[in-house]
Amino acid sequence: MRVGFLDESGNVDPFSGSHVLVVAVLITDVPRSIELHVKRARQILGRRTGVDEPKASSSNERIITRLLQSIADEDVEVVAVVVDKQTILRPPKDPEDITVRPLPGW
Repeated sequence: MRVGFLDESGNVDPFSGSHVLVVAVLITDVPRSIELHVKRARQILGRRTGVDEPKASSSNERIITRLLQSIADEDVEVVAVVVDKQTILRPPKDPEDITVRPLPGW
C-alpha cells in the first residue's frame, strides 16, 4: 500500500502572507522508514515525538541536510503543487476551502 506524507508551506488566504502556496506529498511504500528518519532527527533536535513539526528554518542546517539526504536515499516519490495566490480572481468565502475542496476526477 502506498502512503503519502502531505505538508504545505504558505498561507491559504490569497490576501495575506506569501504570494504562493506550496503543497507537497512524499509518497512511499514503506512509511515506517520515513517515520524513523524523522524520529531520529527529532531526537537529535531534542523534540518529543508528536509535539510540533520540525521547522527547517529554525533547526540546525546539518541535521536537516542529513534528514533530507536519508529520505532521498529511500524509494520515494515527491509530488508538489505551487499555487500563485495572485491569480485567484474570486477567493472562496473560507480560504481553507482552497486546500480541502476535492479536485475533479479524484
